[in-house]
Amino acid sequence: MFTICVPPSIPAALTCGIVFAVNRLKKDKIFCIAPQRVNVAGTVTSFVFDKTGTLTEEGLTVLGFRSVHQAISEDHEEDKKVALFSDFSEDAKTL
Repeated sequence: MFTICVPPSIPAALTCGIVFAVNRLKKDKIFCIAPQRVNVAGTVTSFVFDKTGTLTEEGLTVLGFRSVHQAISEDHEEDKKVALFSDFSEDAKTL
């Protein structure tokens, strides 16, 4: 019953979709070491990381955050994107 309901070409179609998505990401200099995770990554709206790995320890609580926004630098002759940090915030609703 299951083989009748699911066409045999669906796995191939899904694989092609992932390959196209990975190629689009490469054009923006985003490289993925686990292509099967591309579909899951598309649902992420924010992520938290740190340099030392302390966020992975048990019992830690996030007290606040600083978001990063891209802006076009006006200081140079060429238009370049730069990262700007926001002020420290304790409320995620301010994003």
